[in-house]
Amino acid sequence: MKQVYLQQFIAKNTQFSRRKAVELIKQKVVMVNDSIALIGQKIDPQQDEVKIKAAECSTWNILINDPDALVYYLVNKPAGYVCTLSDRFAVKKVVDLVPRIPKVYPVGRLDADTEGLIILTNDGDFAYKLTHPKFEVEKEYYVEASRNVPPQTTRRARVRDRRGTFVSPIDVQQVKDQLLRGVKLDDGAAKVDQINNINKLSTDTIQLNLVLHSGKKRIIRRIFGALGWKVIKLVRIRIGTVKIDVPTGQFRKLSELEVKKLMK
Repeated sequence: MKQVYLQQFIAKNTQFSRRKAVELIKQKVVMVNDSIALIGQKIDPQQDEVKIKAAECSTWNILINDPDALVYYLVNKPAGYVCTLSDRFAVKKVVDLVPRIPKVYPVGRLDADTEGLIILTNDGDFAYKLTHPKFEVEKEYYVEASRNVPPQTTRRARVRDRRGTFVSPIDVQQVKDQLLRGVKLDDGAAKVDQINNINKLSTDTIQLNLVLHSGKKRIIRRIFGALGWKVIKLVRIRIGTVKIDVPTGQFRKLSELEVKKLMK
């Protein structure tokens, strides 16, 4: 097979950029056939064994140039982490929470302020099955939202909150009906498919679990915004049959059975 530069091979098979790969070689944490690698070295991916030990790795990891070596990580994303791989200015990326070998990418996305379940993989077919609208994969979220205080109503219909401000009482059933009925957004109609456990937290805040199939950008925040609410906490707790079950900032590998169920 044609030889390639070592840093090129590392960049292709890990989360590291070529520049970072060069730095790792300089730091003597890359080995080729059990010998410390050299800057400018070329390798044969089919014949040579490459090992790498980065700060994130506790042991030497063998890089395998094998497109069939598929991995699936379930991650509990903290707030403040971004899912994009292209933002080179982002300090916190969700890919930094999993091993850098092999190279993986997020399935779908959660905005920086949203927490919870996201899956990272190098399996394109799996990612397509989970994200394409025609497969209608359910996603469940825990939501806390605060309403914008509505215009003044009649005094009889108002109550006084702790700050002394008159606001109308929250009608939980009305909110539920509005979410299920849906709204018109700039890019089309949008609605919630199912609502569970909706409750009032205070005079002007609610909590609920909701289910939807749409993967449009910031769709939950936009739906609530169109109805006069602001989402103050958003956590994805389930994708299909898989529920979040690791602490914030942690990950685990999906089992073979979990992957099969998600692919159905």
